[in-house]
Amino acid sequence: MINMILLLLFFFINMLLFLIEGGIVLFIVCLFEFGILLYLKLNLKKCVLFMVKNMMFILVIFLCNLLYSDISSSFLVSLKLFLALTLTYIISNLLTMNDFSEGFYYLLFPLKIFGINIRHLSLIIMIAFSLIPILQDEAKSIKKALQSKGFGFTFKNVITRPHIYLIAYLNGLFDRVDELEKSLLIKGFQD
Repeated sequence: MINMILLLLFFFINMLLFLIEGGIVLFIVCLFEFGILLYLKLNLKKCVLFMVKNMMFILVIFLCNLLYSDISSSFLVSLKLFLALTLTYIISNLLTMNDFSEGFYYLLFPLKIFGINIRHLSLIIMIAFSLIPILQDEAKSIKKALQSKGFGFTFKNVITRPHIYLIAYLNGLFDRVDELEKSLLIKGFQD
């Protein structure tokens, strides 16, 4: 039940974060999140590495916002995204996959009224979450393999010959999904 409350709090804070307009309030939220990082004794080095990995995404969002608005509102949107990613780091280190699954089970419990099997639905959500790092590793290994065969990852090559990368990626993806299905069947999960 506490996991559901943490997930609801996470969703609620992220929604409120994008409704805040003042820079001072966002600065206070930034200090609050930093305080949470220190209070929970989370690894600050890993947090910085996580944010550095996502900095390119934040920069792209900043540049896209510059096309449609001024620099101050673009900066505020980027800061909000930065704070949302920091909160995501906190919640992902605070809860395990089983905690997430339990939290989603209780969060989705009202759907039981409509005859939806929420145990299966929460399992599907957790499989999707756990598949993301696997997909990232698969993409990196395919990129390394193609580079070793002489395929240059230039913008022109990726745009003009996407089938080279996509066929290998989708083939690996389907192999991983097949392995996941077999492991679930071995563990006793049935429809």
